[in-house]
Amino acid sequence: METMLATISGQFTKSIILGVFLPVVLFVLLGGWLITPLLPPSLPLLGLVKSLDRQWFLFAFTFLIILISGFLYNLNGPIIRLYEGYPWRTSRLGQWLTNANGPICKANKLRLYAYGPYVRLSDAQQKRF
Repeated sequence: METMLATISGQFTKSIILGVFLPVVLFVLLGGWLITPLLPPSLPLLGLVKSLDRQWFLFAFTFLIILISGFLYNLNGPIIRLYEGYPWRTSRLGQWLTNANGPICKANKLRLYAYGPYVRLSDAQQKRF
């Protein structure tokens, strides 16, 4: 049993454990502590979880954490790219936002173009205006 745990734990680096696994564990624990009391008691999933034995609950909890950690680890690159705005311009949402904000952008460009000669004036000439 110890060799199996040593083999499995040797596969995870510190960055995976601290950057993915630990936040997921905290999120699941806080979610269970804060959100579970707000759920209706007639929810079938809640009854199923409460009926589990202690070891099966621990197994389900561990499986949920590993599953969410895997999703978070594999989607880390696309999530960062999404926040940085790379895939937005060519997506449907990006096209819609470009079309919706096009007149605003065009008005701002015209305003900057109109202020261009004023900005290029010297300080003495600007005081006359």
